[in-house]
Amino acid sequence: MDSKITIDKLISSPDFLVYDLETPSMKLLFKEVTELTYSDSTFLDERIIHASGNNYISEIMPLFNALQKNDVPRASPCFIFHTSFCCSTLLARCFDFLPDVFVAKEPWILRRLADLKRRNNMTNELNDKDWKILSYTIYHLLRKSYGEQRIVIKPTNLANNIVDELMSQSINSRAVMIYSSLNDFLISNIKKTSETQSKMPLLAKIFTRDTGGHPNLTLEEIEKLPLLQACIVIWYSQFKLIEQQWSKQYLQRCLFINAEEFLARPQDAISNLCKFFNYGDLPSDQRNRLDSIMGKHSKSSSSYTAKEKKQEDQELARKNKHEINEALQWSKMYFDVSQIEDYLAKVPRVF
Repeated sequence: MDSKITIDKLISSPDFLVYDLETPSMKLLFKEVTELTYSDSTFLDERIIHASGNNYISEIMPLFNALQKNDVPRASPCFIFHTSFCCSTLLARCFDFLPDVFVAKEPWILRRLADLKRRNNMTNELNDKDWKILSYTIYHLLRKSYGEQRIVIKPTNLANNIVDELMSQSINSRAVMIYSSLNDFLISNIKKTSETQSKMPLLAKIFTRDTGGHPNLTLEEIEKLPLLQACIVIWYSQFKLIEQQWSKQYLQRCLFINAEEFLARPQDAISNLCKFFNYGDLPSDQRNRLDSIMGKHSKSSSSYTAKEKKQEDQELARKNKHEINEALQWSKMYFDVSQIEDYLAKVPRVF
């Protein structure tokens, strides 16, 4: 570690973002950033390495020991979990505009921790003690904020397998789970670039393995599926993983919302979540500002309203009706979507 950067700075200042890990050496990598890095970045993913700012590295144990001794009071983070392509970035943007809330969108370190858990389930390279130390350290390094701002963290959906590692750290951490219907998920994937679409079969394999596998489809078969069938596997497997990960004690600290509900009533959704996160009532002037957020694309500054999205989706559904229906017919041989619908009918909800 650079001798000019102290452990105290790494554990206390959000200007030093933990972004990657090295195993088995048990070291964490940091990127020097600014407050604008957090607000201007669509995601704090692997691209953060290319941002301006110095890089630092530290062994985990000095960080862990310092964090345990640190008595600076910090608010417990709240989380935006999601199933991808379901307006989660837009939801994060809505919290981003609140003056006393600080949002970290898809920090890469959580994807790395999630992938390490997948690997560790097969290799056991980390024992339980080291795993808990690593999870504790990363959680507390991500709860840093500027001043007295409360922090909201939106993990990537590929980190839905580490709900326990995040929600168990503090009983004061709360969460929202935003998702979309199966049909909406298929439409969203049809919209994506060919590069994004090409990743879907591998993601289907990953999520299926996370849930313990499928009784009638091998991982090799899943990885060879065409786009829409792979997307159905992803959608279903993500909900099975959610069902497995969200124990009763965690569900007491989480609300679910369908993206369609959020788009129809954004002010009410944010207002209810602010209360649930113990942020208090949403001021009327902030309610009015939400309109400007909702009128733009979540990943750019271009104009894009919920009405435009609905019209676009309807047109794509019409053009791809045959392919979508074929994929849905195929799904009936392998998945019982009604099980997911029954589960969603029982969980705590924003509305």
